[in-house]
Amino acid sequence: MFSKFTSKLLIFSSLACLLTYFYFFRIPKKPAKPLQYALLLGCPSKDDGSYSTSQKNRCELAIEAYRQNKYQVLIISGGAVKNKWIEAEQMKKYIQARCDIPMILEPHAKNTYENMKFTKELIDTNSILILTSSVHASRANALARQFFKHPVLWTYKDRSWKHKWREFLSRLVYIQFEIKKKWTRIV
Repeated sequence: MFSKFTSKLLIFSSLACLLTYFYFFRIPKKPAKPLQYALLLGCPSKDDGSYSTSQKNRCELAIEAYRQNKYQVLIISGGAVKNKWIEAEQMKKYIQARCDIPMILEPHAKNTYENMKFTKELIDTNSILILTSSVHASRANALARQFFKHPVLWTYKDRSWKHKWREFLSRLVYIQFEIKKKWTRIV
């Protein structure tokens, strides 16, 4: 069906794709000791301002990690991306109604890259606990490593196929962006 050359090219291409994928998306570390800061990555509210399931899950994760003494201060990052509701402010309200956690808001980020960039501008630290879903963890970890020397992750299990598909597409865009960035440094 395939020529020998085509078969070898297909195998080589598949291997190159796998190596590239695992280079960018290493398995994130788990927190070993309490950290000063945790970063809760924003997530959009529903259009009517009510909390989305993902938003609630991330907030509950932040509360759980705080109660388990994984961090001291929570940074909530996220702007008004999908609708008029500022993610950081909405998530702060949810958490404050359930737990008294010291918080810093970063209400301008429009994506995961900006979550990391704007948070690094707020705090001077090399270690941070990233709070997000299991589906988002690998890409969040890859982006966090650009700004923090020692990012660690705390996640909740996300089983949504919609989220998995969206994350897959986001990872492809991220890999393409990183390859272009590295290629322009070489040329």
